[in-house]
Amino acid sequence: MIRKYPIFQLFLLVLLTGACSTTEKISDGEQLYVGIKSTKYHRETAEAKDKTAVQAFNTAKEEVDAALAYAPNGSVFGSSSFTQPLKLRLRIYNRYADSESRFGRWMFKHFSEAPVLISTVAPETRSKVAGNTLRNYGFFRGNVDYRIVETKHPKKAKIAYDVTTGPLFCLDSVEYRSFGAGPDSIFAAHRQEQLLKRGMPFSTFTLNAEQERMGNLLRENGYFYWNSAYATYQADTLMRPGKVQLRVVPRPEIEASARHPWYIGHTYINMGGYATRSADSLALQSRTLTRRGTTYIWTGKDIPLKPRLWRTAIMHRRGQQYALSDQKNTVSKLAAMGVLSSIDINYVPHDTLPGCDTLDVYVNASLSKPYDSSFEVNATLKSNQQVGPGVKYELAKRNAFRGGETVAWNIFGSYEWQMGRHRQGGNSMLNSFEVGSSLNFEIPRFAFPFVSKRRLRFPATTKFALEANM
Repeated sequence: MIRKYPIFQLFLLVLLTGACSTTEKISDGEQLYVGIKSTKYHRETAEAKDKTAVQAFNTAKEEVDAALAYAPNGSVFGSSSFTQPLKLRLRIYNRYADSESRFGRWMFKHFSEAPVLISTVAPETRSKVAGNTLRNYGFFRGNVDYRIVETKHPKKAKIAYDVTTGPLFCLDSVEYRSFGAGPDSIFAAHRQEQLLKRGMPFSTFTLNAEQERMGNLLRENGYFYWNSAYATYQADTLMRPGKVQLRVVPRPEIEASARHPWYIGHTYINMGGYATRSADSLALQSRTLTRRGTTYIWTGKDIPLKPRLWRTAIMHRRGQQYALSDQKNTVSKLAAMGVLSSIDINYVPHDTLPGCDTLDVYVNASLSKPYDSSFEVNATLKSNQQVGPGVKYELAKRNAFRGGETVAWNIFGSYEWQMGRHRQGGNSMLNSFEVGSSLNFEIPRFAFPFVSKRRLRFPATTKFALEANM
């Protein structure tokens, strides 16, 4: 009966908790946080009219509001300002916090909510975080202050925030210096892709994104050991008020290996066999095959995957400059084979001599289980009131012809009969059955010799199917 009347449930809870104060369990020196009273933004008149400053302010304001927000007890949809008038969950907490009865412990466990205190909100810390957010977006003189607003109840208080943005600092000049002849020429060739440009706000998020772009650009052009953190910034804000003279320079502690491009040497592919191989197979003598700058290592009689498939999947070529995109495409294409359970690619210097600029590629891979099977049972009910069960069994073999192919054989059957008012007499003339089998072939598209190298960067599979029914 009670379940049908939510209002009665609410009335019952009010009766059970009505005598409890929302501040009963708050100790001396603490105050119950009842929300944000206001957040006021103070901006300079010139900043409010500048389009760049307005855009930067709107973006920063969202994160500042998020840093200051904190939901009080009884919050409405997570709001920091609007709360429910009764705060039943808090009242239940105060009423049953020390209860020893079974009902009291049950109420406390399932319906209570601990009081949110001013000390829990930590407005001083939130103000510092919000101030740092302003500075991250270019408002270097931004500041956030707070004050505790007392209410009529001495143990309840709100928080008011005052946000002063100050002027927005923008880039006046950007200079890339002392990276060396090689990196400097690469940056010059991709100048249009620079994220730091004159007139832009001095945002740490843009600075980090530019570091990442520079790192990827250098790694794409052979600098395998380059780290994005190797680029740093020198900023001068005193030459022109509100403007930043920015220099992008390398850190002095960059390793020698990161200062020059690297080239691909020999490739070693170690096929460890199936992931669940037996101890007997591990005891077999390893076999090797060297062909066109690549050495293949495996155990067993035949090579698990044909060299042609490896060559089309691995984008690196001996003597070519290392490229980050080649590494990513290699990982993507090896994963697209669908026959490898684990893949590990390492790049190791060919030797330890000071002038070494060659990386040998080591690929360690394990093949997945060769067979996979599944069994399905289903039931159908059609609009003409035909009903019946169906079954399907599938057996698949991965890497069937040592070229990454997957062959799947399916056998299925179903039987249906008519029921209900459409039946005539005790029998139905519309009973039916189906028995069938299908054979599916899935072949990596890049295994075909007539596919161009450009298309090889987009791994896919080609499927063929043969089916017979009766």
